[in-house]
Amino acid sequence: MNLLKRFKIEFPGIKDIIYKYTKEGSIANFVKQMDSAIEDKDIELIKYLLDRINQWYEENQRSIQSNEFVYNKKEHIKSQKLLLNFAIDFKEYSFEKEDGDLELAYSTKKFFISHSSKDKKICKAFVVLLEELGVPESDILCHLL
Repeated sequence: MNLLKRFKIEFPGIKDIIYKYTKEGSIANFVKQMDSAIEDKDIELIKYLLDRINQWYEENQRSIQSNEFVYNKKEHIKSQKLLLNFAIDFKEYSFEKEDGDLELAYSTKKFFISHSSKDKKICKAFVVLLEELGVPESDILCHLL
């Protein structure tokens, strides 16, 4: 699945997490504008808004985590990590127009993990970590020796 489609699927959940915390100030504007940017496939605006939302999380994560009335604290951490990964992924993609449609050209980076069968548990944990960081399962090859 291409990056823009993945982001279009993931962002509404992130938006919901943020809106459960606050609908005020600049963050509400950034989140609202992201919906339009995704719909318009405005990649430059998506990159800008990702940076601003990540900056907001960087400035507010500590108060979110220490707020006794926030019950979804782990979801905020997960959302921040997901947004950071999307920001990195969008920087690595180049976007080209073909026949009026926006196409994503990605320099594919795959992970090849070779290890002893004694380290199978560690390898599985590493693969899970990579997937949680946004690396597609199809880009990970794990080989037992």
